[in-house]
Amino acid sequence: MDFSKLIIDKKYRNTNNWKLPQDEFNKIFKRFRDGKGIQNVQGFRWKSKYAGPTNIHGAAFIVIVTNFNEKEWPDELDYETGIFTYFGDNRKGGDVLHSTPGNGYLKNTFDLIHLYKNRFDIAPILLFQSVKENKHYMKFLGLLAPGAADFRPTEDLIAVWRVEKENRYQNYRSIFTILKEEEIDLKWLDDLCQGVKPASSIYCPEAWRLWVDKNVYTPLECESTNHIRTMKEQTPNSEEQKIINYILNLTDREFEFAAKEILKLTDPHLYDLKVTRRVKDKGIDIIGKYKIGHKKYSYSLRAIGEAKRWKKSVNSREFLRLISRMTKDTIGFFVTTSYFGEAPQEEIIEDDRPIILICGKDIANILIDKNLAGKGYEIEFKEWLEKIKTEAK
Repeated sequence: MDFSKLIIDKKYRNTNNWKLPQDEFNKIFKRFRDGKGIQNVQGFRWKSKYAGPTNIHGAAFIVIVTNFNEKEWPDELDYETGIFTYFGDNRKGGDVLHSTPGNGYLKNTFDLIHLYKNRFDIAPILLFQSVKENKHYMKFLGLLAPGAADFRPTEDLIAVWRVEKENRYQNYRSIFTILKEEEIDLKWLDDLCQGVKPASSIYCPEAWRLWVDKNVYTPLECESTNHIRTMKEQTPNSEEQKIINYILNLTDREFEFAAKEILKLTDPHLYDLKVTRRVKDKGIDIIGKYKIGHKKYSYSLRAIGEAKRWKKSVNSREFLRLISRMTKDTIGFFVTTSYFGEAPQEEIIEDDRPIILICGKDIANILIDKNLAGKGYEIEFKEWLEKIKTEAK
C-alpha cells in the first residue's frame, strides 16, 4: 500500500483501528508528524494543526464522509458535472441551525467566499464514501472546493426545513465541486498541519491553487453513460415500497395523471404537459414539450410518455408504440410503478434513443427528494394523491 498519496476512487480498508495490520484508512492519517489520527464516522471530521486550536474552525483540513444512503438527507455526487451536494450535520430535531460543528463550518466557509472574498484561508476538504463489501472500506472521491461555477451565492448554501415527530428544524444543503485532481500528495496535507496556507505549499494541487488565486473551478467531469439497471437495483426499500403501495391504489387513469406530475418534478424544462384523452391516445398517455436554449432564444422538442401502473416487468414489447411515435425532434418518457427488464434498456442504449426510464423506486425517490413523501411528510403525500384523484375525474 502506497501511503504517500490519496488516489481518486481507491478504496482503503477501514477497521476503525490503525493498529491492525489490515487497516489502511486510519494508517493514512496516523502518518502525520504529531502521530494523531482523525475520526472516521459519518459527517464532518477534521485534522487540527500541530500548534493551533482543536476546533473545526482552525482545522488544517476537513474530511467529509458520506454513505449516500440517508433518504431524509440525500447527499449526491453528479459524476457528469463534478458537483457534490451535501447536507449538514444538524440531522435531528431539537437543535438550532448552527448548533453543530459542521453547520458552523459551512456558514463560516461560505461567508469567507461570498462576503469576504477570501479563499486563501479556507481549509481543503477531502471527500470519502463509506462502503461495505463484506468488509468495510473508505473510498476516496476527491478534493472538494466550496461552491460551483454555475451556482450563484444565494444557491450554494441553503437552509432547508425538516420535521421530525412534529418538531421542525433546519439543516444546510451545500454545494461543492470535486476538483480535477487524480491524486493528493500527503506532503501537502502535512504542510497544512504545520500551518502553511494551502495555496502556498509547493505540494498544492494546481486545481486548488487556481481556485484560490482566480476563483476558477476545474471540476472532475466524466462522460455520461447510461447504465443497465438490474431488477435488484430497481427494487424499492421498505420506505420506498410504502409509497409505491399507495400509488398502486390509484386507478390506471389516475396513475397517468400521477406520472405527469412526476415528470414535472423530474425536469423543469418539461412544460405544457397534458394527459391524453383515453379514446384518442394512440398508445401515448402524456404529451408535452421540452425546452432547450435560453430566455432570448430557445427551441422546444416534442415530449411524449407512457405510464404503466404495473407490478410485473416492463419489457421490449411495451416500448413498441412509444418508439413508433417518436420522430427526430421527440424525447420519450416511460413511467412505471414496477421495473424495467434489461433487454429494453440495452436496446434503448444501443439504438441511442432519447427515452427516459422512471421505475417505481425512482418515483418514490423523486417524491422524497421534493418533500412530498417519506418520513415526516405523510400529510403532504396524502394531499398530493388527493390532488391527482381530483384532476383525473
